[in-house]
Formats: sequence, C-alpha cells, structure tokens
Amino acid sequence: MATQFNSKAPKAKSANPPPAPAAKPPVKPAARQGKREPTQEEIGVRAFEIYVSEGCPDGNSLDHWLRAERELRSQSSR
Repeated sequence: MATQFNSKAPKAKSANPPPAPAAKPPVKPAARQGKREPTQEEIGVRAFEIYVSEGCPDGNSLDHWLRAERELRSQSSR
C-alpha cells in the first residue's frame, strides 16, 4: 500500500519571517542659521519700489524682480 499525501494539511510556517522594512525618518530641510527666504510678496513689493525709483520704465520687470530678490536675500543673510 502506498503512502498517501495529504494536500489539505496546514503548511509549516517559517521560523524566521522576513524582516519588516525599516521606517525612514522624515527628511528635514537643512537648518539655516537664522536665514529665511523672502516671500513672493516681499520680492514683489521691493521690485515695485525699484520700478518707481527708476521712473517707471517699461520692459525691466524681470530685472527689477531679480534685483529685489538679490537685495532681500543678502539682507536676510546678515
């Protein structure tokens, strides 16, 4: 008589289950030593002040914006 294989028998569990993935800590931006980026509104206000101080010329809005951004960033790094 042949030995019968019982396919309904419970399967043995592995003694060592696979390790759970390690939780990653949230990524924090690099700490700035008292520095902060100027807001879009602050840059816009300063760009407008530059525009008016130069006599309201047409076609220089990008230059005014970039100058305002530079000025405000240099002030925040002091």
